[in-house]
Amino acid sequence: MNFILSHGLQTKIIEPLLVSLIDSTVNNFVIQVLTLPIQFSCGSYLTVEFFVIPLDGSCSVVLGLNWLRVYNPEID
Repeated sequence: MNFILSHGLQTKIIEPLLVSLIDSTVNNFVIQVLTLPIQFSCGSYLTVEFFVIPLDGSCSVVLGLNWLRVYNPEID
């Protein structure tokens, strides 16, 4: 949330969606998403939709398993 506020980014409201981290430390409803273009070092862009959810201070972003399954081969 602080990242969004400090950078003046716009979110959109979505239907509530329950999110649980794999270690069960966070069980919360997401009601906002942030859409950002991401540029890779090769120069290609990908538009990514991020769920906005409060996390503890040690964690800024959580990548979902679906994202890793799709994009990990390109990153490796």
